[in-house]
Amino acid sequence: MFAYHQGDVSESQSMAEISVAIRERILRPESSDSLTSSAALGLAYVLKGEGKRAVSMWKRLLEKHKLLDPEHPETLTIMKNLATTYRELDRNEEAEVLQEEVYKICKRVLGPRHPDTLTSMNNLACICHNLKGRSEAAPLLNQIINIRRRVLGPMHSETLASMRNLGVIHVDRPRWKQAEALQMQVLQATKKVLGPEHPDTLLSQNLLAATYRDQQKWNEAGAIQIQVLQTSMRARGPQHIGTISTKNSLASTFLKEAEALQVQALESSKRVRGPKHIKTTSRMANLADIWKLWVSMMTLFSC
Repeated sequence: MFAYHQGDVSESQSMAEISVAIRERILRPESSDSLTSSAALGLAYVLKGEGKRAVSMWKRLLEKHKLLDPEHPETLTIMKNLATTYRELDRNEEAEVLQEEVYKICKRVLGPRHPDTLTSMNNLACICHNLKGRSEAAPLLNQIINIRRRVLGPMHSETLASMRNLGVIHVDRPRWKQAEALQMQVLQATKKVLGPEHPDTLLSQNLLAATYRDQQKWNEAGAIQIQVLQTSMRARGPQHIGTISTKNSLASTFLKEAEALQVQALESSKRVRGPKHIKTTSRMANLADIWKLWVSMMTLFSC
């Protein structure tokens, strides 16, 4: 999946389709190598936003895997991939049922502290968080973090991933101080362990920037996003999907800041000069222009 890592999703899909066709012609369709290629194709569908095609892919793979061994690691991987795809489609109830089954099998077969069991717990916590009104996510993640710190170490990538997920929950509640502190800790550790150009480091930076932006800390958010954009341009190139996403986020931050400042100026002008004063109507026009630009940008990046 070199093309995927280079950010070329269309090429990765084409390569995966060719690989599936060749391996299913030479090997049995349910063979391990054929199923691995099909799994790569399913991932490409998800990345292109073709979730329904991915669901069909994972279901077909799951049927074949269960014929081989319903508790085989590859079977569980397909179940996890299908659950993740359901999450992408906002079908969280279906995702929860599937991920709960994966977790129970892993716990029974591998033990409660096995890395795969902990990964299943982590995925289940994320699904619980997506289901509004569910409070299990934070306790589950705290439990996972404590176990992973003991078993894998505090600087392990999977430990940091769970901490990153807990930070997202703090943001959504919102618990700003806890979120910032945890995200800063994860960022520093990720940068130290994986380096400044690693995708996990860039993800950690983007999450921290989003937390700042949600609090209208524009300068802090923009500074981080500019740094991420420069790193992504250098390490991955201007056409990488991550670079494009970062450009979108940075533009969004600037527009949000401009909108907030313009709203303040408009309200002040209304209060001091009145709603029909030329300065007030000018502020209204400026705000309308910002909204038009915002709509244009959303249209551009949704294509």
